[in-house]
Amino acid sequence: MKVKRLASTVLTAIAVAVPMLAVAAPARADPDTDFQNELHIYGIYGEKDYNAWIGKIACKRLYNGLDRDANASAQFVLNQLHKDSTTAQAYQFLGAAMKTYCPDKLSLLQQGAGQPPPTQDGSQTPAGPPLAAEQ
Repeated sequence: MKVKRLASTVLTAIAVAVPMLAVAAPARADPDTDFQNELHIYGIYGEKDYNAWIGKIACKRLYNGLDRDANASAQFVLNQLHKDSTTAQAYQFLGAAMKTYCPDKLSLLQQGAGQPPPTQDGSQTPAGPPLAAEQ
């Protein structure tokens, strides 16, 4: 009789515990994989570990004050990407890196929105209307 009651208690405990385990903690995806998937949306490809490394270094450079703003950070990123990468892709990469690895630095992108972006050679695009020779 005691064995039957013990078996019934154990089965009841298992029946209650198993559903709770199923909803206890949802699995979290690897942030490096999420970052890589977002880069693919922008047409930025490359080794997952390398891209994650560049994203993390970009954040570290911002934290350490090595890059004073988003433009300097985007220039660093652009120098690390494939030679055919565009300035827009550098900013997309930086935005994705900030969102993934240093979300508290996202405000730097908004602050830098009024500044001209860096060019491929690192110089700043001059502000103002285009000159007659540029048209």
